[in-house]
Amino acid sequence: MSKKPNILLLILDGARNDALSLNGNKNPTTPFVDSLLSQGTYFRHCYSAGNCSLPSHISIFSGKTPYFHKASSNFSVYDGRYPLIMEILKEQLGYRVEGVSTENPYFTREVGFVRGFDHYSYITKVRNPAKNAKHGPSGQGFIKKTVSSAKRKIKDLVKKNKFLANKIKLEQFRKQADFYLHNDLGGQKIVEVLSEQIKALNSAEEPYFVFTNILEAHTPFLPLQKYRSLFGEIHLTDNLLIALLDSHRLQSREIELTSDELATLKRLYDCGLRYADDLVKDLFGRLKAMGALDDLVVFILSDHGEMLCEKDGLIGHGDSLYEGMIRVPLFCLNPKYFIPGKIVEAPCSTTDIFGTILQLTGAQPKAGTHPISLLEQNPDRVVVADHPPVPFPARLAHIFSKDILDKLKTERMIVKDKYKLIWEGNGGHQLYDLSADPREEKNIFSAYPEKAAELTKEMEKWYRDQLSAGETFNLASYEYNQHHETQQPFAYDDRFFKSVTPEQMIDRHFAESIS
Repeated sequence: MSKKPNILLLILDGARNDALSLNGNKNPTTPFVDSLLSQGTYFRHCYSAGNCSLPSHISIFSGKTPYFHKASSNFSVYDGRYPLIMEILKEQLGYRVEGVSTENPYFTREVGFVRGFDHYSYITKVRNPAKNAKHGPSGQGFIKKTVSSAKRKIKDLVKKNKFLANKIKLEQFRKQADFYLHNDLGGQKIVEVLSEQIKALNSAEEPYFVFTNILEAHTPFLPLQKYRSLFGEIHLTDNLLIALLDSHRLQSREIELTSDELATLKRLYDCGLRYADDLVKDLFGRLKAMGALDDLVVFILSDHGEMLCEKDGLIGHGDSLYEGMIRVPLFCLNPKYFIPGKIVEAPCSTTDIFGTILQLTGAQPKAGTHPISLLEQNPDRVVVADHPPVPFPARLAHIFSKDILDKLKTERMIVKDKYKLIWEGNGGHQLYDLSADPREEKNIFSAYPEKAAELTKEMEKWYRDQLSAGETFNLASYEYNQHHETQQPFAYDDRFFKSVTPEQMIDRHFAESIS
């Protein structure tokens, strides 16, 4: 076709595949997204290449797993060793490239995320604007300095008293939960800004690529008040609140959840996913009204799922390669290119988005690479995902307990046919028959050594087939970029999200690709 298609890459961050109502969830979490199947194809067995934000997004953009692109954790920087889809479309075909998301530490220029974007909008959240106000009259400086010093001393004393520290933290969590009752994670503002971006782009002659990330299904699973009781009454106990906002205490067995609290946890997650679905409905209504859908190819997927305490006390993501965390929804929408109503059962990867966009647009990949397209299904293919150990774990001692740090390990995953192998660097390998055991409750690694050996060889072959000239592969190793050594870890306190005033937004403009 002479006119290149416009593309919208819509990430529903944290959306689990099995949580869709299309997949049997008794709660109607995704009625609108499910209805979009009439406009394209749904891939039921799609796996993310990584299990946390930065690695998984760079995998989507580059068509490579974290092992290859080296932005292998949220403590990484992408160094540009592979061209991203935004750069390729812009440089080869003259696409206009724009994006919008909440201001996220992993979606910044500093970590190499915004390469190729002409314009990127951040929805900024500021809880206490008064903090930025001018100081009082001169002469109060000494008093402020004295008070500040006293606060630091009190803080140091509190740190030494675990009971008191937990009490203070719980009170902070209660305030945070109350705040989320009336403030979302930026989703509504993102829809508004994204709609305006696409409206402006539609009036131009150039084709466009637009990226957005909606966080409403993401941790901490504290949706707006009008959504919290959508699927049953919510009783948010202190114990559950601690699990949501300090999940490491759950992993270390410092606290445990009751059956009622576990049920509430799932309902909270489902409520957040339903809000995300409503936002997609709002967005599509706006796009339809402006006549933007006919020439627009839309990819709706997630960068990772979220664990809901099914395995090993895990809540959230970034810790494993289990199904709840790594298997994500994927819809490819536009009946000109994708068969309406089709459900594909063969496994695929989020890295396939890269190859699919190349095929749709006619853009060319980097020489020597062979990206896979979703338009060319191979029922015999294997799917691989990476999870490296956190580098230099001593830096994280103030965040994680020692027993959690000791569990950090290299993990790789391969799925072929009905079997899934999780290869662990510490030897704790796992094998599951997903057809008989979709919740991964029975590890059959020891019972089926031949199948485990077969999949391990398949995994090694897959990696070696992906190597470029001069590269080598070692199953147990990971190469990190130098940024891991010097960067202070991001605090796990949702500091960008716990204080929300969605009316505020910062636009940052990038005239050229980031070098």
